[in-house]
Amino acid sequence: MITLLQTIKNLKSNFRKNRFKYESSQLNDYIFPTDLFTDNQELAEERYLKAEKLSQQIQEDLWQLLPLLFKNIIFIDKTINTRNSLFKYKFKNVDVVLDTRKLEKELIEALHIQNISIARNGYTLEISIPHTDFDQDDEINTFAVPIDNRKVFENVRLEKKTEYIIGVSQENEVIKGNMDSNQKSMLLTGDGGTGKTNWFHQILLTMMAHNNPDDIKFYIMDFKRSTDYLMYNDLPYMLENPIYDIEIAEKTFNFISEKIEQRRKLFSENEVQDIDEYNNKEDTLKINKLPRWIIFVDEYAPLNIDSTSTNALIALLKKINRSEGVGIHLFISTSIVRKTNLLDEIKFYIDKQTTLKLSSLTASQISIDKPCAETLLNHGDMLIEITDNLNRIQNLYISDNEIRKITNYLKDKYDVS
Repeated sequence: MITLLQTIKNLKSNFRKNRFKYESSQLNDYIFPTDLFTDNQELAEERYLKAEKLSQQIQEDLWQLLPLLFKNIIFIDKTINTRNSLFKYKFKNVDVVLDTRKLEKELIEALHIQNISIARNGYTLEISIPHTDFDQDDEINTFAVPIDNRKVFENVRLEKKTEYIIGVSQENEVIKGNMDSNQKSMLLTGDGGTGKTNWFHQILLTMMAHNNPDDIKFYIMDFKRSTDYLMYNDLPYMLENPIYDIEIAEKTFNFISEKIEQRRKLFSENEVQDIDEYNNKEDTLKINKLPRWIIFVDEYAPLNIDSTSTNALIALLKKINRSEGVGIHLFISTSIVRKTNLLDEIKFYIDKQTTLKLSSLTASQISIDKPCAETLLNHGDMLIEITDNLNRIQNLYISDNEIRKITNYLKDKYDVS
C-alpha cells in the first residue's frame, strides 16, 4: 500500500517523469490552472513525519492492550492518512465476540485520545485514531496532514463530464462522485462549522475545472445569509448570483420545476431518453446544447418558517427524483438534524445521504439511520454511501483565497466586466 508520505514525496517527481499512474488527457486539461491552489507540500511532509512518530507509539500501545482482550489477533497493516492513523488487525477466529462501542470507550480511556472509531468486518478489525498532539501543559490537540489540492486535481482522472471529487479515503485514495441518473439529489448533514459549505465549494470548483459555462450552470441558495459565496457573483457559470431571500428562492424552485417539464417534453418530441442523447444529436449540435443545472441549497432550515417555500422545495425534489436524465441536480445541506416532517420528506425523495460530524448518536441515527457520525472529527470528516457501503472520506480544504483566485481567473478568461 502506498503511504501518504510516499504519495506526497513522489507526486511531483513522478508527474514530471510521466510515470504517475494517471496520464494526461483532454479531460484533465482543466479550464483553470492548478497552480492557483496553494502549494503546501512542505507543510504536508513536516506534519506527516510528526504523525508517523505518534502512530508508531500508538501501535506499540495497542499491541500491549489488544492481546489482553483477544488471544488470537494479529497485526496486518497501518495507514497514515490526513486526519487519522488506521490500524488493521485480523482475528484468527471469526467467532470472536466484540462490542465495538465498548472497545472504543476502553481505548479512549487507555490512550487519552478522543474520537477513536472501530469497525469490524468478519475477521478484520479496523481502529481509526486521530493524529493527536500532547503538549507540555498536557493539553490535547488534534492536527491534520494537509491535502495538497493542486496535486489531487492534477492526478485524478475525471473521465466523465459529470464526475466530481468527493474527497480522500482512509486509504489515501481520491474518491469521485458522478452526477448521473443514479445521483440526481443529495442531502448533506453536519453540525455548524464542520465543513458543509467547504464541500459545496469543492464540488463547484471540481465541476468548473473540467466543464465550460456551456456545459454546466449553477444556482446557489444560501439561507445562512453569509458572505461565503460572494466570489461567485457574475461568474458565467451562474444562472443568477447567489440567492439569499426565501421568497426569491421559492420562485426559483417553481421556475426550475417548470424547466424540468419543458426538458421532458423536449426529449419526448426529439425521441431521446436523456440530456446526453439530446446534446449528441446532429440537429442539436447546430444549435445551443442544454447545460446541466446544479442547484445548491446551503442550510434549508429557515424554509421551515414558510410553508409555501417548503412546499416548492419538496415539489422540486419530487420532480427531480422522478425525472431520469433531464440534467438537473440538487444538493441540500442542513445543520439542524431533528425529526421533522420536512426532513422526513427530504429523506424520502433524496437519492443519497451523507453526513459530517454530528453532536449526538440520536442525530446520527436520524440523519443516516445508524450511529457513528458522532465519532467523526470536525472540518471535513465525512461518511458517504458508495456502492452500498458507508465510506469515511476527508474533504479537501479550499481557502477563500484559493476560491477568489480561481473565480477571478474565470471571470477574466470569459471576459466578465
